[in-house]
Formats: sequence, structure tokens, C-alpha cells
Amino acid sequence: MSLDKAEMMEKLVSSQRELKLAEAKLSSMTKNAAAMEKRGSRMRELCTCPITHELMHDPVTASDGHVYERVAIQRCIQSGAPSPLTRQELSPTLLPSHAHKALCRLVADLG
Repeated sequence: MSLDKAEMMEKLVSSQRELKLAEAKLSSMTKNAAAMEKRGSRMRELCTCPITHELMHDPVTASDGHVYERVAIQRCIQSGAPSPLTRQELSPTLLPSHAHKALCRLVADLG
């Protein structure tokens, strides 16, 4: 085999190795992207008010233990309606959900 052919074979083998490494990296990145997308969907779900179905800006925990947008759950309480999720009677006491608020801000910033 001439030197040119040997060099060409060496480059071909090297290129094939690089291609396999690139394919493995792409596969790994695709799996990571899918996992991140799933986490993002779950975060958005946690930040969505079960009454308004919109991203919460002022999340509060009601006496049923669930988190709602303050204005939406206040309307339920004022109208005498039971919890939209558990159907139990709601106390007028609402507690700010600081963790949800921080998470909702992050989700809003991510779009």
C-alpha cells in the first residue's frame, strides 16, 4: 500500500472513531434534553393554579393543604364553596407558599 493510501486509511479510521464518539454524545444529550423537558413540564404543573389553570403569582396554601392562586381561592372561600380539590370545607386562613412563589418565578423567567 502506498503512503497516500495508508494515510487515507488512517484518516478514515480516525474519522469513524470520531463519528462514533459524536453519535454517543448526541444520544446522551438527547436523553438529557428529554429529561430536562419532563422536569420543566412538572415544574410548570406545580406552578399552575388548579382553579385558574394559569401560572400562579401569589401562591397560598389553603386549609385543605393544596396551593392555589390567592385571588382564586379567596373567591371560593367567600362564596362558601368547598375545596375544589378535596371538597372539604375551607378555612379563611391562607398561608403564603414561599417555596412555590420562588419556583413560579423561576418557571416564569424560563418561559
